[in-house]
Amino acid sequence: MLDYIECKVYNDHTFIHMLALLLAFTLAHHDDSSPYGWHMSCEEWLKQSIEIQQDPNLDFRAKRNLIGYLRSKVPGECNQVLT
Repeated sequence: MLDYIECKVYNDHTFIHMLALLLAFTLAHHDDSSPYGWHMSCEEWLKQSIEIQQDPNLDFRAKRNLIGYLRSKVPGECNQVLT
């Protein structure tokens, strides 16, 4: 029973942390014509993906989903290396 409670608390914490990150990114760049039309540069995405990968509060699946979602907000190709 204790394992379930610890797992449940961890999963809730992960969800809340992921939600907080998404809300923070939502404040980034917005398209004035649409409230959902925000985007980020390739460099911003690279920085955020590294930060997300290093976050110990997110499990692998949450990291992958969040990075994938943010990548969808980068217009065009993004083959750069962070310098």
